[in-house]
Amino acid sequence: MDGDIDIRIPATALRVMVAHGSFTPTGTDSLTKAGAEALQRLSDVLLQECERRFGAWLHEMLAKRDEAA
Repeated sequence: MDGDIDIRIPATALRVMVAHGSFTPTGTDSLTKAGAEALQRLSDVLLQECERRFGAWLHEMLAKRDEAA
């Protein structure tokens, strides 16, 4: 996740893979504890990155609003 990439790309790919069943716990044979933990870590990282980027965007928008006022 390093660098300036569009977070929508991996998020969309993950959503499509889950929606079509190929990346669900049964589809990836990750019914083991380690497999389930790996899927959880992947979703946690994606969510954290989305929250970080949204926070940065919001901070920027609020700063622009304050400058305009």
